[in-house]
This record gives sequence, C-alpha cells and structure tokens, in this order.
Amino acid sequence: MIFDSELALQQLTCSDTPVRILKMLVGSTHVHAGPEKTEFTFKMCAKANVCRIEYTVNDTYKMTFLQIVGLKLMVVEVFDEIFFDGLKGVFESFTGLYLSL
Repeated sequence: MIFDSELALQQLTCSDTPVRILKMLVGSTHVHAGPEKTEFTFKMCAKANVCRIEYTVNDTYKMTFLQIVGLKLMVVEVFDEIFFDGLKGVFESFTGLYLSL
C-alpha cells in the first residue's frame, strides 16, 4: 500500500495546485504531506480547524476532522471508507466551506 499525499490533496481539491487552492479558499496556513497521511489547517469553520486524510488498506480514504485546543488536537468527527471522488464532498458538507469557485 503506497500513499501519495500529493495525489490525495489533488483529489480533494480537484486541482493540480492543491496547496494554492487550500490557501486561497479555506485560509490554510499549514499543509503537511507526509508518507502516511496528509494534514492541513483551515479557517472559518466553528466545528474543526484541521483535516487529516489517511489511505486505508481497502483502497479508500479515512478523513478525520480535528480541533486545536490549546496544545492538543481533539478528534471531532471521523469519516471512513471514502472513495477518492468523495473526498471533496465530505469536506464541503462537514465544514460548509467550498474548495472551488
């Protein structure tokens, strides 16, 4: 199982320049694209301000929304078994923020 964090961000934003889209549309200041997961911060949502995307063994994604509280990350909601074309919809429906104009 190989996780391509850049590909996950491209599938989420439906763009070849996902970091730029995240900065422009949701106010992302930190994007971490690692070997096992990708995380980014976002603004303008009262429920959560961090999104983590992980690739699972059954060829789907797990999307976790977290809230920064002090120096800790608190899990707000977890969505399992999301296919690549559902990442954007889950993000937009949970946060109320849009990843396209």
